[in-house]
Amino acid sequence: MLGLEYFSFEELWSPMFFFFMAAVVIGYFYIIGPWRLKHEPGEAPATTKQKVMFVTGILFYYLANGGPLDLLGHLLFTAHMVSMSLSYLIAPPLILLGVPAFVWRRLFAAPFWRKFSGLMHPILTLLLFNILFSIYHVPLVHDYVMTHFMVHRLYYVVLLITSMMMWAQIACPVPEWSRLTDVKKMAYVFANGALLTPACALIIFPAIRCTARTTTRTYGRPQWAIASAGTRAIC
Repeated sequence: MLGLEYFSFEELWSPMFFFFMAAVVIGYFYIIGPWRLKHEPGEAPATTKQKVMFVTGILFYYLANGGPLDLLGHLLFTAHMVSMSLSYLIAPPLILLGVPAFVWRRLFAAPFWRKFSGLMHPILTLLLFNILFSIYHVPLVHDYVMTHFMVHRLYYVVLLITSMMMWAQIACPVPEWSRLTDVKKMAYVFANGALLTPACALIIFPAIRCTARTTTRTYGRPQWAIASAGTRAIC
């Protein structure tokens, strides 16, 4: 179905990535539970809503980057954009708001992070994510990233970090760190939508979309050539 029958269980579900994400969830519950009671006993415990948001955000990120949707993203642009949306527009705010404020304060309490405080300027975070997101969808860049495993993973990590930085301006997990008023947050969301337009244009216009179709043979797997042969009719 959709060419997925050519892939093994390991390629479809990425067990190592699953275990890594499971370890993140276990670590989360340890920090908000036993660790909090020992090191931050005065802090309020995480709410049920926060726990659900964090686990949901992690689940969405795993499905987008470790499940069958990740493979379909190499074959169908619709699946690719669903994966992008889950990874950088839905999962980040869920994860940000799911982590209690005391964890963020402790995580960035070291003086070392003050050197990078300028990177959290709202305009800079807005531009960083959208520029990187648009560049990624330039056909030549996209094909190069998708055919080089380490570049692919590194670029996705950078996109995740910049998306978290961007969303922190709107869904700020620590009240005293918030820089924008509610009205400015609305304007920020509007500006973000406008800046996503170049990436959307690279996908919508048929000529460019066909140029970027799945002629790649990602990570040297011969199965890609078989599975992609049935998807060229998309264009």
